[in-house]
Amino acid sequence: MKTLKCLTCVMLFFCLIFVCGCENNSQYFSVIESEEIEKLPSGFSSDFAKTVSPAIVGIECSSLTSSSIGSGVCVKSGGYVLTNYHVVANGGSITLYLNNNKTCKAISVYSNPDLDLVVLKANYAIPYLNIANSNELVVGQSVFAVGTPLSLNFTQTFTKGIISALNRSVNVTLTNSDAGVMKNLIQHDASINSGNSGGPLLNEFGEVVGINTLKITNAEGLGFAIPSQTFVPIINSL
Repeated sequence: MKTLKCLTCVMLFFCLIFVCGCENNSQYFSVIESEEIEKLPSGFSSDFAKTVSPAIVGIECSSLTSSSIGSGVCVKSGGYVLTNYHVVANGGSITLYLNNNKTCKAISVYSNPDLDLVVLKANYAIPYLNIANSNELVVGQSVFAVGTPLSLNFTQTFTKGIISALNRSVNVTLTNSDAGVMKNLIQHDASINSGNSGGPLLNEFGEVVGINTLKITNAEGLGFAIPSQTFVPIINSL
């Protein structure tokens, strides 16, 4: 049986202590509007990473007894960052690591463990990327995966691959330890590792087409992302 591994680096043991709920949340909703990163011309270039990096963050979620590391991408003006639910499932204090070497705090404003999605609200005006229609993806199309593999020392790591397949269903162990199935996933071969969870899958225009969520650990080049059409309604409803 194939072994599946969520991409978050989880240390110590799992707990549910909601530290963020004790903070003064007013600071998160008084942030000035952030700027949109314009769609890039067709074709990857040396400026690709430089252009999209301001919207991509490393994430550390720390409680009194556990800590996890993941990735995220800002997808809406005002510092709204999309990531995986399992990245922040320990309920700890959330710190975002920005590409300008600054950090900021964030709180969860939407969570769905079944979809493995969370929307964070940062107290910083992070530039944001456009979301493309994942229904227009084709097998063989080039994509970039961006995230924080293994350690916060490796934030803003870019890897390139192709769309290997579409509409994949994968058996997984959910955050609550129940068995489940994630459906309609994008399969790709861009290198991803523990810590890439929640990081974006980008098309050649620098638009978000998916959110990386898991990989098969006993094989090479089998990564999976949640398609953008799953989370577009969530982002539009904020």
